[in-house]
Amino acid sequence: GTFWGYSAIRTARSLAEGGKLYCIEYNPNNAAVAKKLIAYAGLENKVKIFVGKSTWTIPKVAAEVGHADFVFLDHNKKLYYPDLLLLEKEGVVGKGSLVAADN
Repeated sequence: GTFWGYSAIRTARSLAEGGKLYCIEYNPNNAAVAKKLIAYAGLENKVKIFVGKSTWTIPKVAAEVGHADFVFLDHNKKLYYPDLLLLEKEGVVGKGSLVAADN
C-alpha cells in the first residue's frame, strides 16, 4: 500500500524524465494524506494513486499502464502471491519487469 506516500515520494524523485509511478492504497484516508504529501513534494504529476482493494484496482492500473518496468509490493503479505498472479494475468508484469516485495 501507499500508506502516507513516503516510498512513493522517494521513488518518484528518482524516476527518469517522463516516468510515472502508480500506487494502490486500500485505505481512502491514507490515500488522502499521501496525495497531500506528494503534492507538497511537488510530485503530483508523477504519482497517481488508485484507491481500493488490490483485486479491484489492479485491472484499472493495467488498463492505464500496460506493462510496468518495476513493481514494489508492500501491503498485506497474504495477498502478494495472488496479486502477483493478477499482475501477470493483466500484463502489468512479465518479461523485463522487476518485482520487489517488502518483508
